[in-house]
Amino acid sequence: MIFTNSPRKNSSPDVSVVVAVYNAMPYLIECLNSIVCQTVDRRRIEVIAVDDGSTDGSAEELDRFAAEYPRIRVVHQENSGGPSRPRNRALDLARGRYVFVVDADDYLGREALERMLAMAGEQGSDVVLGKVVGVGRGSSVRAYRHADRADLFSSEVYRSLNSMKLIRRSLLERGRIRFPEDLWLGEDQIFMTEVYLAARTISVVGNYDCYFLRRREVGENISARRRTVHERVVHIERVMALVDARVDDPLGRRRLLARHFRALVDKAVLPVLCDRDSDAAERAEVVRRGRVLCRRYWEAGMVGEVSAIAWLRLYCLMEGRDAELEHLAGYRPERDGVGKELVEGGRIYRPYPFFRDAAAGVPDHVFDVTDRLRVRQAVTGLGWDKGRLVVSGYAYVDRVDARQVSTRLVLRRRGGTQQWTVPAESVPMPEPTGEHGAGRYDYSGVGFRAVVGLDRVAAGGGLGRGVWDVYVQVEAQGVVKEARLALPESGGWQLPGGRDLSVPAVSAVAYRTKGGKLAVDVGGVYHRLTPRAVLASMGWSGDLLHLRGSCRVENVPGAAVGVEAFLRHRATDAEALLPTTFEAGPADTADTAGSAPAGTAADVGFQAVVDPLAADAAGPLSSGVWDVWVRLCAPGVLREVRLKTADELPVGDLWRLRVLPGAQCGGVQLVTPYLTMGRHAALDVGGCYFTAQTQVLVSRVRRHPGNRQEVIVQGRVGVQGLAEGGLRVEVVDRRGNRSQAVARLVPTDAEDPLPKVVGREHHTGRWQLFTAVVPMAVRPRFAHGVAEVRVHLTVSGRTLTVRHSCPSVMPAAPLWRGGAPSRNIGKG
Repeated sequence: MIFTNSPRKNSSPDVSVVVAVYNAMPYLIECLNSIVCQTVDRRRIEVIAVDDGSTDGSAEELDRFAAEYPRIRVVHQENSGGPSRPRNRALDLARGRYVFVVDADDYLGREALERMLAMAGEQGSDVVLGKVVGVGRGSSVRAYRHADRADLFSSEVYRSLNSMKLIRRSLLERGRIRFPEDLWLGEDQIFMTEVYLAARTISVVGNYDCYFLRRREVGENISARRRTVHERVVHIERVMALVDARVDDPLGRRRLLARHFRALVDKAVLPVLCDRDSDAAERAEVVRRGRVLCRRYWEAGMVGEVSAIAWLRLYCLMEGRDAELEHLAGYRPERDGVGKELVEGGRIYRPYPFFRDAAAGVPDHVFDVTDRLRVRQAVTGLGWDKGRLVVSGYAYVDRVDARQVSTRLVLRRRGGTQQWTVPAESVPMPEPTGEHGAGRYDYSGVGFRAVVGLDRVAAGGGLGRGVWDVYVQVEAQGVVKEARLALPESGGWQLPGGRDLSVPAVSAVAYRTKGGKLAVDVGGVYHRLTPRAVLASMGWSGDLLHLRGSCRVENVPGAAVGVEAFLRHRATDAEALLPTTFEAGPADTADTAGSAPAGTAADVGFQAVVDPLAADAAGPLSSGVWDVWVRLCAPGVLREVRLKTADELPVGDLWRLRVLPGAQCGGVQLVTPYLTMGRHAALDVGGCYFTAQTQVLVSRVRRHPGNRQEVIVQGRVGVQGLAEGGLRVEVVDRRGNRSQAVARLVPTDAEDPLPKVVGREHHTGRWQLFTAVVPMAVRPRFAHGVAEVRVHLTVSGRTLTVRHSCPSVMPAAPLWRGGAPSRNIGKG
């Protein structure tokens, strides 16, 4: 019977939280509080709690919560003997896009549902695993590695077969997937296997503690019942048959079935054989049914998917060695110990019980752990020595004494078949001796140092363009193993910068992959030595132009980069070096030297000064356009890049007038810093593009609407920072009479007209507006009008004149649109 809070129409939630409850007090209160206190909007959640005939007050507690929280619905039913029926009842009532199953004695992290729903929304996930934390018990670590998309066969998600996951409800309805109600043990494994096999996208929220899985210490927990052999094995039989029938991929089939073989040994066979209360019939039954599963589904390729001791037990189970299996059931290597590995004929054997026991007759290959043992290794130093990459570190085969050791580096082209081997010299490395093996093994001779001449290693011709992964190959006592060489996150040293190779003429960058491995990018496939220079400010201080900015070379540490600014003549390629000093990187650049990790590219701040009279070989700059460049130097690297601004940049006084030797126009020459259309910094010397005509533009000449003896001249000026009285306007009528007045500079207005653009200026809309009211000495005859307007511009003590021809007839229309002027223009 459903008690409270019937569903509202047209209010489908995002997630239905399913809680099956049976005698869960006092844990139930913490569980429900963790659900109603989720950070996700409560309107996005519904809670369906099914009481399975509780007798400890759980039912009353559910009703109390339902009365307080309208989004909780409660169902009471008679005890069913297991969690499947109440969960299925809740799934039938669920209306959310997703469902999430919670055990009544567990609880959620506050952001759990919000994070899992966000992941589902971003990735279109059918299943989202949230990181599980054991409370008084363990939980899988590998299953909950954070992943936007996890492959069922290649990832470790199948290690987690509990049902506490976010699952798309339409997936359940489409396949009519429900918990098997005839099982009270392992029912969630069958349910989740069906869900996984039906899912298209599986995601993992592994960066937040989503679910807290509790070990019950008191109370009537259904899992505390004594289990029969049938109950221990039947769910394993069913799920193995399900995988066998539904999975066609050979690798996927092996990996999934191997997980259940581990469960067969650890959860079924060993507990029965170790149970003192079990009788001979029960032991025989569990062994018989386990042996049937082995014969039906076991493949040789599964050996590596189970532990070495589990493989020994499975071998004895499959081969009918019952006495040995009984002994191994009570054997715990971590408790009872195991002898030191034996190295023989290039193979490594672990001497578990019955190793080379003639009576037992277990073959040596069952004890062979060669393929299971890792090469433990790390880089402890990396740098360049005269164009050669020097790699230092250690490498050894785990649990094998470092005797008769030789080490080599192997460079393999990613995506190809080429590889090159570089021998390494042995150096003392005592530190790892106690790191693994608790001092039981001798690793004192496992240090190495290899010198890789990248331009000579490949048969004298240098490595070809591509990404070359670096492996370390170790041989000890005839055992040869290799592994990708790993770079630690920190080790008291920093990654060296990239550099250019002489043969072939390409770059080489040693870098850490996303997986923390060492690789070398030859030719800039992914990691280029790209120079970047950003202009932060450009402005005049007296007669000197100051440039401030920051620069970097990608994949070169900032501390290794030297900076030299220079001008390059666009027509002749002549260069003029600029005095350049280092300074802290500008705060508005991409990142500054102080914020970048050691060993990574970082911005280097600099300031350069341009003296137009002395920049070109201690003489004045010649006429033409000079682009601003930055030369970046680091060991083995030389790059040049044009200086560029990220955004529009105020340049202060846009142009200067200088008296330069040999200059035209009476000794007056313009020096104009500007930004090109590509936002690169440049200097126009001599007015190639920027002349007075292009910097002072007249837009309107009108008679004053209130005084016929006055003429109003309006325009725009591109020169910033003009002094008081630096702009004068002269009006000449057609009879040659002249009058002038000082122009006033006023802020621009959206309705102000734009003059016709002359030359390469593209931003006249942001220029200052000037207005001059010029009283005429002689009352003009407007039938003839004003013949010419001359604008006199004074900068640095020099005056330039811009002439503007006027139409033959000067209209008397109002200056300002809409009638009256929008500002007080005054007189002169």
